[in-house]
Amino acid sequence: MTERGSVTVLAAAVLAVTVLIGGTLVWVQSLVVAKAEVQAAADAAALAAAASADPRRAASVVAAANGARLVECRCRVGPTFLVVVERRVSGPIPLTVTAGARSEQVRSRIAPYS
Repeated sequence: MTERGSVTVLAAAVLAVTVLIGGTLVWVQSLVVAKAEVQAAADAAALAAAASADPRRAASVVAAANGARLVECRCRVGPTFLVVVERRVSGPIPLTVTAGARSEQVRSRIAPYS
């Protein structure tokens, strides 16, 4: 019995495993980037909600402009606004990345210059 060609089979297996690991690492890295982008969108949406007369609409517009969808906006009348946004990430296993942020309205206490 000869073992000719066994190195070719082993090389093909190593190549397949390397490609699989490389693809998984690229996918995981895209999830990390997506999480950072969604967190930035949540932060911006929370700040927009705190600065607007129509907080829910402002948060929704800013989230959409940053590639996310507004899931929740606790925008009651008061100083604190909580915003939750999400975004779908495609890949071998499509996932939804979610992030939340909180913002507060701060009233200026600086006396006008006279």
